[in-house]
Amino acid sequence: MKTKLCVLFFLFIFSPAVVFSGIPQISGSSATSFLGFKTDEAHYNFYQHVSLAYRPEFVRNFSIHINLMGLTDLGPASVGTPFQVYGAYLDWRHLWKNRLNVSLGRKFYFNGVGVGYLDGGFLSVRALKKIRFSFFGGVEVPYNRAPKVYRLQDGYVIGGKVQVKNVYKTRLGISFYRKVRNHAAYWQLVGLDLYRPFGQTLFWHARTSFNLLESTLRKALVNLRWLPSKKLLFYMEGFYRTPQVYHDSFFERFELEGLTQGRLNAVYYFSKKYGLTGDLLWIFTGEKQSQKFRLGVLTPYGILGFQQDLGFAGFQIRAYADVQYPVTGALKARLRLDYSNYQISDWSESYIQFGSAFRLAYQIKERFLISLEDQFYNNRLYKVDNRILGQVICRF
Repeated sequence: MKTKLCVLFFLFIFSPAVVFSGIPQISGSSATSFLGFKTDEAHYNFYQHVSLAYRPEFVRNFSIHINLMGLTDLGPASVGTPFQVYGAYLDWRHLWKNRLNVSLGRKFYFNGVGVGYLDGGFLSVRALKKIRFSFFGGVEVPYNRAPKVYRLQDGYVIGGKVQVKNVYKTRLGISFYRKVRNHAAYWQLVGLDLYRPFGQTLFWHARTSFNLLESTLRKALVNLRWLPSKKLLFYMEGFYRTPQVYHDSFFERFELEGLTQGRLNAVYYFSKKYGLTGDLLWIFTGEKQSQKFRLGVLTPYGILGFQQDLGFAGFQIRAYADVQYPVTGALKARLRLDYSNYQISDWSESYIQFGSAFRLAYQIKERFLISLEDQFYNNRLYKVDNRILGQVICRF
C-alpha cells in the first residue's frame, strides 16, 4: 500500500512535465506544492499549478495560454477553492505588419489605473512609430478565480491606454478605466504616466490618477533615482492616495482621510561585495504622522538590518536577517530571521514577535527545482504557528 501511495505521489508531481515535455509546440512549467500548517488545528494542502503555452506550427503568430491551479486539503476542513483559473486565452500577435495584438479569454491586465483579471477581449495597436493604443473590455473574474464567467448585463469593465515614446526623451501614458454595474458607472478613473531619463545617472518618474465620478485626486506618485557614482545610489519618493471607495457605496457616508508618504533611500558600497543601505520613511494621515528608520548591511550572502518605528502607527524596534549560502553548486540554503518588540500606542503593553524561515533548494540543471522550507511564527495571538512548505517545479 505504501509503495502504491509513493508511486501516485511522484506521478502527481511529475505528470505535467512527462505529458507535455515531448511536444515541441508546448512550453511552460508545473509546480507541485505541499503546505502543512498548525495553529488551532492542522491542515495539509496540496497545490498543483500548471502554466502552458501551445503554439501550433500550422497557424502563424497564434498561441493558446492556460494557467491553472488545483487545491486539495487533507485536513479536517476544506479551505480555499479546489480549482482556480488564473489564465485561459487565445493570443494573436504581430498581425497587420507587426502592428496589432489581439487576445480573447481570461487574462491579467494593467493599464496604469486599472489592474486585475478579466474575462473579455484585449487589443493593442501601434498606429505610428511612437504611438500605441491599447483597449480591453469584459467582465470581472470571481475573486477566488473560480471557473465561472459572470453575465455581461450584470456589470462590465472597459479601459484603455495611449502610450507615446521618445517625445523629447520622455515616455508618456494616458489611461482610462471604467466599471459599470446595474447600468451605472461606480468607478471611473483617468491617469497620466511620465518617465524621463536625464543622461545615465538621473531618472524621473511621475504617475497620477483622478476619480472622475467624485472629481477628486485618487493617487499621485513622484520618484527620482540618482546614481552619482558606481558605489552610491539615492532614491527619493513622494506618494499620495485616498481610500478606494466606489461611487454610491455605503462608505461614502464617512469622511475618509488620504495618506501621504515620503521616502528617502541611500545605498553605498564601500567595497565590491559589501555595502550599507538606509531608509527614512514619513507617513501622514490628516494631522497624524509616523516615521520609520531602517539601516542594513549588504553582503554577498544577503542583508542584516535594524528598523525603528515611531508615531501614530505604533512603536517598534526590529532586527532582521535574510541570508543565502551556496552549499554546493546545485544546493542552496536560505535563512530568514525577524524579531521585533512593539507597542500599538503609548498606553498599551509592549509585545514581542519572532519569525523564522529556513529553506533548502536543489536545482537539477535548468528543468527541475526541488525545495523544502520550514516557517515558524510566534506573537501574542499565536504562541506557535509552524508551517512546512515543499515544492517541485518542472520546466518544459
